[in-house]
Amino acid sequence: MYYYLISGLPDLLADNLSGGSIPSLDDFVSFCEESMSPKDFALLKKTFIFNDIKNVANIGKDTAFITPSFYSKEDFDENVKDTDCFFPFIADYLSDKAAEKRLYPQMTEEDELIMRFYADLDSFVGNNKFLADYYRFELVLRNVLTIFNMRKAGLDPTNFVIRTEDFGENAAKSNNPDLGLGGEYPFIIKIAEVVQGGSLVALEETLDKIRFDYIDNLIGCETFSVNVVMAYSLKLLCAARWAKLSPEKGRSIFDKIVAQIRENIKFSDEFSVVGGKR
Repeated sequence: MYYYLISGLPDLLADNLSGGSIPSLDDFVSFCEESMSPKDFALLKKTFIFNDIKNVANIGKDTAFITPSFYSKEDFDENVKDTDCFFPFIADYLSDKAAEKRLYPQMTEEDELIMRFYADLDSFVGNNKFLADYYRFELVLRNVLTIFNMRKAGLDPTNFVIRTEDFGENAAKSNNPDLGLGGEYPFIIKIAEVVQGGSLVALEETLDKIRFDYIDNLIGCETFSVNVVMAYSLKLLCAARWAKLSPEKGRSIFDKIVAQIRENIKFSDEFSVVGGKR
């Protein structure tokens, strides 16, 4: 249980918002590293894996190293010398690339890495159900966007959908407005409408609202667990992305995150006073 860490997050975030700036994700990560067990901190770093995937795709290119990431810049550079030190899906990709082999030549390198990541998802998340559920949900969002965007462009999305037990070829070929999955994922219709509307800003806002709602539902009544820390991390990643596009929007999202943390702490304290169980 991370009462101290989570109680300290509002001050950490609020202090960094002075002058209209937004909190540094790297400061958040450093704060967590000081407060979490090595095992739980390694779990937290797994919320940044898509940045690692971008860094791997950028090997050999003149691009800046993206943080936060699971691997530090120092560890990443060392692993490039011995690629077996990476997660297996990255190591296999780099081994195939060295042999000039592509499993998905029609895709970008980043998308191929994402395909491989999801093929190895169970190994990656271990026994953490929060991470497993979140990344499967994120895959649904990715697939739905792929289908609707490619259809809008007059292209066939079938070979670009990442298939799982829950999301197969039938969804990519479905003519239903909700791809036949609306019962389980009611947000699909909303995404279809926004994609057709053509506003990228409206689409990003819609996707982040869907993400935040899903994360909140996953957490439920948890207040100070490692899953709660990972939930805030995922939300902060969304807010940081917005801040690059619109500082005002980024700050607005951060304010909401801080308010939610404070409300959860207040609720937990009141619940404890009246004899509730943590």
